[in-house]
Amino acid sequence: LPISGKAAHEATGEDAGPESPSWLDGAKHLMQQVGLLSDDKRQESSSDVRAEAVLPWSDVNLKTGEVSDLAGFFSLSETYVPLEWKTLALLTSNCSYARQQDQVLATVNRTAELETKGFAAILLKPDGTAYGMADNRISLGSRGDSFYEYLLKDAAFLGARAEPLTRKLWSAFR
Repeated sequence: LPISGKAAHEATGEDAGPESPSWLDGAKHLMQQVGLLSDDKRQESSSDVRAEAVLPWSDVNLKTGEVSDLAGFFSLSETYVPLEWKTLALLTSNCSYARQQDQVLATVNRTAELETKGFAAILLKPDGTAYGMADNRISLGSRGDSFYEYLLKDAAFLGARAEPLTRKLWSAFR
């Protein structure tokens, strides 16, 4: 979910780059729609998705702000995109954006036992547990590779300042 100029344009209606206040406002708005909604807002937005969802939404109507779970599952590769969130935290001085991604990683670690097993299923329920369906698998291909790529990027981007869990999980792959 990179915060592209196109996404910012759709959120704000203006052409702007990352240095523009309207781009930053659009990025903040989009990130709030994706994952920083209160349980009440999540429940109002989609009655078929449980309010206790802890993973970020992947389906957001940029025009209306409505969020949903169109696929019926959350994809591992779309749940953890720390660079976008942590860059937004840096640009806004609002640490809650970064903390949300740390919570996602902690949830996936807890539900998939990443510290001991090393890998997670690619199709997740809103609470981070694996869906028990035939198409769900552990994969370093589609729906899986981006999660591990972002784990590497987060560890490299923040180095020694990365969350202990990020460093620990990435070190396990070395």
